[in-house]
Amino acid sequence: MREDLAEQLLGITLDWDTQTAKEEIGKLRYLAAVKYDSYRNFEAGNRFLESLVLWLRQFKTVEERRIAYHFLSSRMVYISEAQMDHLVGLLYPQRILPILLGQVVEREKIPSHQIKRIRATETFKILRRKSIFLGLSDGARMDAFRRKNTLSNDQISVSYELSDKKWRRMHDDLEKWIEKSGAKTESVFENIFLIDDFSGSGNSILRPDKESYAGKLFKFVDEALGTVEAPGTLGKWCIKGGPRLFVVTYLSTRQAFNELNGRKESLLKTLVQPNMASCEIMEPLQIFEDWLKVPQSENENDKSFDMLLEGYYDDRIEDEHTKTGGKDVKHGYADCGLPIVLCHNCPNNSVYLLWAQTDRSEMKAGLQPLFRRTSRHAEGR
Repeated sequence: MREDLAEQLLGITLDWDTQTAKEEIGKLRYLAAVKYDSYRNFEAGNRFLESLVLWLRQFKTVEERRIAYHFLSSRMVYISEAQMDHLVGLLYPQRILPILLGQVVEREKIPSHQIKRIRATETFKILRRKSIFLGLSDGARMDAFRRKNTLSNDQISVSYELSDKKWRRMHDDLEKWIEKSGAKTESVFENIFLIDDFSGSGNSILRPDKESYAGKLFKFVDEALGTVEAPGTLGKWCIKGGPRLFVVTYLSTRQAFNELNGRKESLLKTLVQPNMASCEIMEPLQIFEDWLKVPQSENENDKSFDMLLEGYYDDRIEDEHTKTGGKDVKHGYADCGLPIVLCHNCPNNSVYLLWAQTDRSEMKAGLQPLFRRTSRHAEGR
């Protein structure tokens, strides 16, 4: 669809007068250029304005379309490519560096305000190299994280699930670095940072599962680190007593941050001799507070949009994976009710009308997404 045609259809779809159409389309052109058109899951030949027209036309009346458009223009939060890149650049200096500096202060008894002196110590250089950084998803952008912080490629991985051979190679590279530097220290990993882009409910990182736990954190602790008596594939290359483990996201809801801290404490009480010295859920760089959720109690358009969520719901978007968050996803996975879109993918914690897609059938009208989502669990679809 050509952009000028999309603009004409947009005015017709929302029944705008000439002046309103001129003002609103001007805003949309600007936002599309600086943000929305860079959304990674748009198909070839389709960008934001075209997607917006198709999204709005699925609603039956002009009034419903205006409610949806008002939600888009006043409530949706879009995190752009530039904003994500900025967060990637902030992660090391604002979250990771203070931890390493604190560990040096603890060992060397240097006053904490003498940053330059601390960073010049051999202890700091060793601790920095004996730390590894692992991505919990492709959204963690570990390639950009490495380049921005001049870290060794051998202490960073885009995945937290690696083979024994890969862990061994990372350890061998650490050993070579220690020999080359002449440092008098063991070739073992002391700090492990698990990095993810976003957490809406906390469930993908850690959640209760029957009488045990599930999620990336539990899987990593159980398989990669193991126990003191039976170290895992990575655990045998770590310091005696286990490494310090840190989990950090660029973006998170307050709900997820609080839930993860509570679940982590419960997990630690159930584990028997886990092969780690400590585990910390670090504060994310950006927290989305609970007041952002849809619907806001005093927001009349939110109440109207909530009726759209109810009226257009298609239960075919549910599957065994969404069921882990609750009975349905009318307000997103785990009932998070978010109006958030990330430039590389729309979280399923956001309200479903932003991301859900289903085909038309005899019984269902089907759903047209504004920002089509790519699911991690796409098998069989």
